Amino acid sequence: MSPRAPFRPTAGQARRSAVRPWRTAAVALLLALVAPVRAEATTGGARPAGMVPKSDMQITAVASAGFASGFSATYTLTLDNNGPQGAVGPITVTNTLPAGLTFTSATGTGSWACSAAGQVVTCTWAGTYGKNSPTTITIVAFITSSVATSVTNVATVSYPGLDDTNLANNTASTTSAVTARHVATTPDAAVVSQLPSNGVNYTQTFVLTNTGNISDSYTMLATVAPAGVVTIVSVAGVAGSAATTTPIAAAGTRNVNVVYSVATGAATGATRTITLTATSIVTAASSDAGDVTVTVARAGVTMAKQLYRDDGTTLITAPAAVSTGEYVRYCVTLTNSGSASAASLIVTDSIPGQVTYDSALPDAAGWTIATAAGTLTASLAGTLGTGASRFFWIRVRVK
Repeated sequence: MSPRAPFRPTAGQARRSAVRPWRTAAVALLLALVAPVRAEATTGGARPAGMVPKSDMQITAVASAGFASGFSATYTLTLDNNGPQGAVGPITVTNTLPAGLTFTSATGTGSWACSAAGQVVTCTWAGTYGKNSPTTITIVAFITSSVATSVTNVATVSYPGLDDTNLANNTASTTSAVTARHVATTPDAAVVSQLPSNGVNYTQTFVLTNTGNISDSYTMLATVAPAGVVTIVSVAGVAGSAATTTPIAAAGTRNVNVVYSVATGAATGATRTITLTATSIVTAASSDAGDVTVTVARAGVTMAKQLYRDDGTTLITAPAAVSTGEYVRYCVTLTNSGSASAASLIVTDSIPGQVTYDSALPDAAGWTIATAAGTLTASLAGTLGTGASRFFWIRVRVK
C-alpha cells in the first residue's frame, strides 16, 4: 500500500479552526459566571470568593428619653438596604422588649406589618426591599412598676437566602436607665384577735418601704372588708381612712399607724380584714397593699372562792365546822376560759360579818390588794391570757 499523503486543510477548514479558540473561551467564561450561583445554593451560607453581594440590610435602634415606671416608652427602629441590589423578602424584624415593659403598639412606614406575642414584637416586609430606602418601625410599650432600674431592648433583622453577608449590622440594642417608683406595704396576711372596743381603740402598724430608686410620696387608703364590725378611726394621725406621706427616700421606710375600733356587739369569731394600700403620688402604677385580719374575741373570766384551814392545804367542806377564834383562809381564783386575753381585772369582795379580816397574800407579783369599810379590792396588772389562772389568799379570824 502506498503511504497516505499529509492532510492539508482547505481555505474554509482553516477559517473554521481559527474560530474554535474563541468559542472555547466564551464557554469557559459562561461557566465561570454560573459556578458561583451554583455554589450559593450548595454552600449553606458561605459566600464563595469573588461573588458580589446582592444586598446589605441594616438596623439601628433609638429609645425615647426619661424612662419611668407608670409611663410609656418608645423604641424607634430604622431599617435600610445598603445594596447594591434589592433584598428579597420576606424580611423579618424581631424585637424583644425588656422585662417590666408591656407591649402597647407597633407601626411601620412602607410595607411593614407588625404583631406581638408577650415580649416579642415581630414585623414583616413581604416583598423586595429596595436599595437606599430607609424605613422606620415605632414600638410603644408601658413601663410597669416591676421594671428594673436599667433595661435593654434588642432588635434583629433577618431574611432568607445568602443575600446579606454583613451580619454585624443586623442587630441593634439600646440600654435605658429607668426611674423606678416601687413601694412595698407590710404586713401581708397578718392576723390578730381583739376584744370589742368598749371605748378603747386599737392600733395596727403598717410599714411602707420605698423600693424604687427615687424619693417618693404615697397616698394611703385603709379599707375594711366586709363592711361593718371594724371601723377605721385614723391613718397616720389623720382622722378618717386616708392620708398622704411626706417624701420617703429611696430604700427608706415609714411606719404608718392605722387606728380602728371593734363594735361592742360584735359576735365572737367574726372576722374583718383591714387593708392599707399605698400608691405613688406620681403614678398609680406604683402601688402595693398590706393587710391584717381581725378576729373578734371575748374573754371568759370566771372566779372561784374556796375555804381552807389556815395551813392552806386542807379544804373545808360541809358538814365540817370552824371554831370561834380559828384562823381560816379564802382562796380566790380567776380563770380565763375565753378566746382572748383579759385585761384590767378587778375583784371586789365583801368580808362577811362573822369574820375579822387579817391579811391578804397574792400568788405572785402583779396584785394590788386593799381593804376599806369591810370591802376588799384586788387589781391585777397586765393581762390574763387564754387558759391562764391567777389567785390570792384572804386570811380571816372566825368571830
